[in-house]
Order: sequence, then C-alpha cells, then structure tokens
Amino acid sequence: MKLGDMFHSYSFDAVWARLVKHYPDMEYSKQGFVDAWDEIQTLKPKADPKSDIQEIRARRFIDEWDKNPYVDVCGVGKTEPRWGLSITDWAELLSYEVNDGDINRLGAINTLSHILWEITWSGFSRKQIKKFADGLNKQVEKVRKSRK
Repeated sequence: MKLGDMFHSYSFDAVWARLVKHYPDMEYSKQGFVDAWDEIQTLKPKADPKSDIQEIRARRFIDEWDKNPYVDVCGVGKTEPRWGLSITDWAELLSYEVNDGDINRLGAINTLSHILWEITWSGFSRKQIKKFADGLNKQVEKVRKSRK
C-alpha cells in the first residue's frame, strides 16, 4: 500500500492513540502532529525519479545496547540498504509503497504511527524540515570545502 493511501485510510485520532502508546513523551507535541497530519492530508504524492528509495520499511528490532525493542523506519533503496526519512519531502514519501509484510506484522495503524513519528523528527511542517535539511547541507558543504 502506498504511504499516501495509508494516510487517507485512517483517522488522526486512531494513529495518535498508537503513537503516544509507543512514544509517551510525545504527548506534549500533539499540536505539532495535528499540524503535520493536516498538511500531509493536503499533499499529492510526487515521486522523485532520481531517488534510490524503492519502499518504506518499518521493522521491529531489539536494541543491542539496552535490549529494548524498537521499530526502525527507513527507506530501502536499490543501491543503499537504508535511507533515513526525516528530511525527505513528505510529498515524495507519499508516493512510496510501504512493505506489505511490515504492515501485516505490525498492523497498519501501528506502522503508520511509527512512520509519522519518524517523518516529523526534523519538524512538524515541510517548511521546518526544508530549513533543517538546508542547514545540514550547508554544514556538509563547509566540511567538504575545509578538506580541499
């Protein structure tokens, strides 16, 4: 199922109930998640033909350090095994398939709650995320120039 279809198939309240169950410290950020959800609902999926991402994965793992379970959300690519999604434009993300096996294992609403948490890591709007990504790119360029 495409991520865009998932966002249109479930209510914010259902997803929010699962999100705060998994991430209780996010309760204070509810308005940010509401704003993100509302913005996502207005977007049309827009695939990036240059992107390496083939699908979105949400897989359960056990942390090696503290032995606690967690769900890793990432893009899986043709040339790179894992892509972080926190600075990828939401319209692009909506065009990707979410792995069916992951949806079946975690449940659709659980899967969507973990994805929503992941894609709002750098901000609760596309504008905030772009600003964060631009700042990150400037830092990368600065380091590259200093190594020449």
